Amino acid sequence: MNGRPGACVPETMRFNGQGIEYESSWDSTRGQKFAYNCAAEFTPYYNARTLSTGAEVSLWIWRQYLATDDRPFLAANYPVMAASARFLLSYQQLGPDGLLHTSPSNAHENQWDVTDPTTDIAAAAALYPVTIQAAQLLGRDSDLVQLLQAALPKIPPLPRTQLTRPFTLLPSAADAAGADMIAESYLSDARNHNGENTGLIRIAPAVPPGWDVNGSVYVQGKTKVDVQVTHGEATTVVIESGIAHPRKFRNPWPGQAIDVVDGKTGQKLVDGSIAPTIAFKAAAGTNYLVERQASPTSNQPFAPLSGTPATSAKKLGPVQLGLFPASQ
Repeated sequence: MNGRPGACVPETMRFNGQGIEYESSWDSTRGQKFAYNCAAEFTPYYNARTLSTGAEVSLWIWRQYLATDDRPFLAANYPVMAASARFLLSYQQLGPDGLLHTSPSNAHENQWDVTDPTTDIAAAAALYPVTIQAAQLLGRDSDLVQLLQAALPKIPPLPRTQLTRPFTLLPSAADAAGADMIAESYLSDARNHNGENTGLIRIAPAVPPGWDVNGSVYVQGKTKVDVQVTHGEATTVVIESGIAHPRKFRNPWPGQAIDVVDGKTGQKLVDGSIAPTIAFKAAAGTNYLVERQASPTSNQPFAPLSGTPATSAKKLGPVQLGLFPASQ
């Protein structure tokens, strides 16, 4: 990448190792249907300047060594770690604040050509120490070790911003109030190009047909989504909002009318919408039931739990739950 030392590992890689993304939708006016990774001269794009992939691969190499204690494996793959560290170090530039900065660089697919993406900061903070350890363990690259040791204290702190707009940079001291979050870069209000990461909640988007699943997942804004899936289809959906914030989610029953019901008051915030994407304004500390008008949750079977504590261990075939007395 512009002749820098080391290796920039492409985020997307074809069978022959080239960092190319094939875009079949591009028309002939572009003159090509390929977008390039690790390309200093290419137009700003999803992974044109995603710089942290080499660090991700290197960290897995190190974790594999830690798990297996396989010194030959580490020796064979250490050059990937060293090359990734040399490249990232060469891309960083010393700023007037005495810190090392990366720019232009992508916050992965979300922000393009920004300054100090969180991904770069995290990559350097994680990659440099383990590369130092690996090099010293193998007795290699003392010069690289010195460079990385000197760079570590010059890595910028992670950028902070508000939980909701306006997204401006906040000092690290804002953590104490608990009302900030890690920004994607030091250009915290830069355009987000990836619609997959814009706060849109997708409910059970990848549950295989026929599966039964009960689960919860945390999403942006101190919020949790609880879902029950029966035979591959969502049956119960609850959004537990941690902060006051506009919420939007993909209709889990496309084309069907749905309601969003306030769990405290029973008020309908959304009444019979068939839109593919539903939006409503959530209050802090409030749960919202998402249900089909044609099949409200109140009409579904309900089996209360007794809450009676178990008094003995149980066993079914080779499976045991709890501990039996020593005499058994």
